[in-house]
Order: sequence, then C-alpha cells, then structure tokens
Amino acid sequence: MNQPPRPDPQMRGDARGDARGDDPHIDDVLRRAFTPPATDALAHLLPAAPRRLPWPKIMGFAVVAAAILLVALFLVGRERGQANDSAALPAMFVAAYHDAVTRGFGTSNCCDGDCDLQARCKRLFATALRLEDSDGVELCGAYCGLPAGGAAAMLARAGEEPLCVFVLPRARAGDVRTGVYDGLRIHRREVGTLSVFEVSRLADPRVLPHLYVPEG
Repeated sequence: MNQPPRPDPQMRGDARGDARGDDPHIDDVLRRAFTPPATDALAHLLPAAPRRLPWPKIMGFAVVAAAILLVALFLVGRERGQANDSAALPAMFVAAYHDAVTRGFGTSNCCDGDCDLQARCKRLFATALRLEDSDGVELCGAYCGLPAGGAAAMLARAGEEPLCVFVLPRARAGDVRTGVYDGLRIHRREVGTLSVFEVSRLADPRVLPHLYVPEG
C-alpha cells in the first residue's frame, strides 16, 4: 500500500512561524500599546514644587508675628497692672515700622492719608502738634495696623526713606529710652506736653526738629 508523503520539516517550521503571527503590522500595534509615555506627558500629573518666599519677606513675617505675640503679652500685663512701658513701647514702635514696610509703606494697606497730625493730636491729647514746612520731609498719614501702645502713630518720608512717628503725653511716655532696636533707631523729643518718637534706619531724626505746638 502506498503511504502518503511525509511533510518536509522545513515546511513545518515555516508553518509554525506563520501561526505565531510574525506580522509586522501586529508588532507595530503592540509596540505602540506598551511603549511608556514620554516624561513630558507625566509632568503635569506630579505635584508642583512649593514656591519659596524670598528671605526678606520671611524675616518680615517673622518680625510681625513676634510683635503680635509681644503686643498680646503687653496687653495682658497692662490689665494686671504689670506693663513695663519702657521695654514694651519701643518694641511696639519697631514692630509697627516693620509691619508698615512689609504691607507697602504709605499705601492704603497701612496708611490713612486723610488723617491730619494736628487734628489727631488735638483730639487724642488735647494738644495740637504741627510739622513745619521742610524740604524733603512729608507726612503720609496715620498708620493703620498693629497697636502702638496708645500713641498717635503717623507715617512719614524723608526723601525715599520711610519714617514712623509716635506721639504720647509725657506722663504716658515715661522713661522710654532712645537707641538702636532690631536694626532701627528710635529718637525722642519733648514738644510742649507731648513726647514724640521717630523710628527709622537713619542716624539722625528728620521729622522731630520740625515739630512745634501751634499758638491758639
């Protein structure tokens, strides 16, 4: 009996290769399906790195935070009759200066430009105080911000240099001293029944020499 012809081994190998699907089109589809996305496509899925505040702003915020704590302690001590004005008032004045500079010195954020020094002192202390005309020195208005120990706080400029002025009755000012506090200078002058303090980075006062009590 004649037997059927046996298949050629080489042909069987080719058939197995075809069964595995050696198709360039399929390979291309699979390659695209399992190719990882580009790093640019994943970038938007990652959380953005936090922005770092400039060091001067961080220091400004730290000073204001410390000042708020000091003011709170001062008020508590005052309620108990233990307030030490000679130490607390300079710290308040310096804190107010830093706060005004941080918030935009002379702007509406911290300054009432409609407030007049003479009228304000007259209302608060029954004594008017006026600034005579002086080249390069101007009053910006009343400081609006942190407590200033009951002082009438005003913002001023000497050229481009920011200044803070604080007015108190002499009896209230007590033995508050002048000097350097936290890199700022505190100057003092007695004008009539008032004590006036000027805070700035300048070695000499610019506003104090031009203050006077008007007649009448």
